[in-house]
Amino acid sequence: MPARSARPSPALVVASLALAVALGGTAFAAPLRNLVASINGATIQDHSIAGVKLKNDTVTGKQVKESSLGTVPNAGTVGGVTVRKIFYAP
Repeated sequence: MPARSARPSPALVVASLALAVALGGTAFAAPLRNLVASINGATIQDHSIAGVKLKNDTVTGKQVKESSLGTVPNAGTVGGVTVRKIFYAP
């Protein structure tokens, strides 16, 4: 029986090289992708996002200037009944 050769087959060499390139390319691309596309609260400057780009119900009363708000329609009626102030002096 002839002795088996100690050299790797050409298919094994090509497969190993392809695996090394694939893993090396992924490892190199992942940090660059995260560096460019990562946005979180620490990377955004205060008061720099327009209101139309915010999700609904994310702005609290501290961020709203009351003088910029409009009047509420029918604020003087509740269920069709007019609401009036009553002053009571005991």
